[in-house]
Amino acid sequence: MTTSSEWTQDRLSELLRLAKSGRLTNKAQSEVSKLHKDVIKGKVPQDCLYTTIHIFGEADYKDAKAFVLSSLTDSDPQLRKVAAHVLAHHWKLDDCQEELVHLLQTDPNDEVRAEAATGLSNLRASSEHDQTVEAIHRVLFDDDEPFLVRKNAYKALLRIRGGYDPTQVFRLTRRASDMGDLDLSLVE
Repeated sequence: MTTSSEWTQDRLSELLRLAKSGRLTNKAQSEVSKLHKDVIKGKVPQDCLYTTIHIFGEADYKDAKAFVLSSLTDSDPQLRKVAAHVLAHHWKLDDCQEELVHLLQTDPNDEVRAEAATGLSNLRASSEHDQTVEAIHRVLFDDDEPFLVRKNAYKALLRIRGGYDPTQVFRLTRRASDMGDLDLSLVE
């Protein structure tokens, strides 16, 4: 059994590799559970939290939802970004939409806001939700937003409003280097 002093980046990387492969043994599943208990107790080193959250996502370990949600307000933007990714892409938790809208509208980090836009499109790709669409639309047409955030908002609206699948969205946006390269008529 792993002790809390053994939560090293190497050990977590191995656990992440197993989780990504989809071949978590009972022993590895027990380690993910122990990791969750230890992270709650503050026994996981700060520099291992990113990998820890990623493991929870890849292992589909939703018992860690409260911890992952709390990471959305961490001072480290990379933790906020991976937490948003886990909630929307790995777990596809529709009930976290409000938190992602809040990140999209208020997070000071461009990459976190861009991930929130992408995550919202993943949660709402099959149906329009007024609050989500309105928030993404505001970001898209906000000239003060950096291109990365606006491009991800555009991609999100293509999926939500236009019904485009991810491959189509990629084809429409892969060469875009500024707002003039995006056909806004597709999302207005």
